[in-house]
Amino acid sequence: MSGQKKIKKNTSGSEGIKENVLGIVVEIFSVIIIMGGVYLIGLIIGRAEIGLLSIAAGWCFIWILLRMQKKDWGGFGFAKPDHWGKTILAVMIWLIFFQIVIGWILKPWVIKLTGRPLDISEFEILRGNFSALLRGLVIVWTIAAFGEEMVFRGYFLNRIEDVFRSKKIGLIFAILVSSLFFGFGHIYQGISGLILASMAGIIYSLAFIFSGRNLWVPILVHGFYDTWAFLALFLGIENRINPFII
Repeated sequence: MSGQKKIKKNTSGSEGIKENVLGIVVEIFSVIIIMGGVYLIGLIIGRAEIGLLSIAAGWCFIWILLRMQKKDWGGFGFAKPDHWGKTILAVMIWLIFFQIVIGWILKPWVIKLTGRPLDISEFEILRGNFSALLRGLVIVWTIAAFGEEMVFRGYFLNRIEDVFRSKKIGLIFAILVSSLFFGFGHIYQGISGLILASMAGIIYSLAFIFSGRNLWVPILVHGFYDTWAFLALFLGIENRINPFII
C-alpha cells in the first residue's frame, strides 16, 4: 500500500539473530527510565516543554544503543520508500481514517465517558499568535512526528515484539503496550487525553504495520494531523472540525 520494500528487521523473535530476551527487556526498560525521568521532571516543575525533551532523550539513547549494536533506524522501518506516490496515497487514506475515528467518533465518546474535557491549556498560546504557531509547527515536525513515531512505532513496537516467539501475540502485545506508553506521554491533557492518545497510538501502529512497516506513513500522518489541529486552534475553528492535538 505504501510502496516501500519489505523491511528486514534487525531482530524478529525466532528469526534471524537470536537475542537474549532478558537483554532486550533490560534495554527496553533502560529507554523507559531515561524518557520517564526527563518527563517526570517536566511534570514536577510544571514545564511541559521540558517533558518534550523526554522524546529527544529517548531518541538519542536509542541511537547510541543502535550504534553500539552496529544497527540503524532502517531496521525499524525508517528507510526510503520504493514509491513515494503510494506512500503519500497511504498517508492521505490514514489521515481521513484518523479524523473520522479519533476526531469525530472516539473524542466525543471518550469525553462523555470520563466526564472530563481535554485539557489543551498548554496550546492556548496558539490562538491568533503567528509566532507561537510557527514555533509549535517546528515542534510538531521534529519532536512529535519524527521523534515520537521513531521512538514509539519504530523502536518500542519492534523491540517489544522481539521479546515474543509468537509473532501474532508479540505484535498485538507490542501495539497495545507501545500505544499505552504513547498515551501516558499525553497525561498533561488529562485522563481523556491519555485514553485518546493511546487509541491514536493504535491507529498509528496499524498504519505502520499495514504499510509494510514503512515508518514514513505514521510520521507524515502524525505531522499533517497535528499541523491541521494547530492551524485550527490558531484560527479558532477547532470546535467545528473537532481535532485532537497529539
